[in-house]
Amino acid sequence: MSEKPKRSRVAILSTLLLFALVGCGIAIALQQNAKSKLSILRKENDRLAFEFDSVSQKSIADELFINEEFEAAWKAYEAIPNTDAKDLIEKRKVELSERRAERALLRENAEFLEASAEEREKLREMRLSVAEINFQNRLDSVTDDLNKDLSYLQQKLKQKEAQIAEAAKLGRLEFYNSKGTKVNYFGELENGKANGEGVGVYATGSVYDGEWKDNKKHGEGTYKWKEGEVYKGQFVEDRREGEGTYIWKNGDRYVGSWKQDSRSGFGTMYDSENKVVLEGTWKNDEFVTSTE
Repeated sequence: MSEKPKRSRVAILSTLLLFALVGCGIAIALQQNAKSKLSILRKENDRLAFEFDSVSQKSIADELFINEEFEAAWKAYEAIPNTDAKDLIEKRKVELSERRAERALLRENAEFLEASAEEREKLREMRLSVAEINFQNRLDSVTDDLNKDLSYLQQKLKQKEAQIAEAAKLGRLEFYNSKGTKVNYFGELENGKANGEGVGVYATGSVYDGEWKDNKKHGEGTYKWKEGEVYKGQFVEDRREGEGTYIWKNGDRYVGSWKQDSRSGFGTMYDSENKVVLEGTWKNDEFVTSTE
């Protein structure tokens, strides 16, 4: 075998190896980004669990206060993390003062009553009734606050769990497009296909980064050809369609409408110095009419 064919084969193998390394690098970067997002979501989940514990501790302290175990209640309030215990204790002391004032009023009224057994029994029943009403009112208030806090935290936890589950859908996939070209894909998966955000590295050396639907480019994305051309814009069923920008290697670019991979509709051609070359209507990649 002559030296020339050998050099050609070495060059081809080197080029294929370079494209494979580029594809692997992109896939690794995306995987690291996904891991970072999962780590952030897990930290947020831990923070919400910590808040849930704080609400539970506050509930225990309130129950001690309602049962008039005041010393134990003060210590329980001070032990709640990330809480201004002084303000909370002062608030509870005001409630305690009001309760004691109610009792003093009852005792004062009792002095005006005749000390008959029947009247003493009525006074005792009245005091029990007032105490039961006050206790139930405070218990209802604490229970309502706790239920609201628990409902909010449960909702946030479900949201974070859903986000973690969504992030876990990332994965790798190999498939062939409608032209028979092999695609190495890394990104969001659904029903075993590329659906959502992802990157596809083609066997031809081209790369697409954007939105996918059922293994097809669909939505917003950027397609870079091996030769250097770039298209940024909308895709429908694996074809350029909608609004997009095509940039040639020499810096010329087209900005406008596309249909079935061709310039169709209103668009503008610019040269490498950003000067307008053509502006008007296009059809099947051909310039039809000018706006002038």
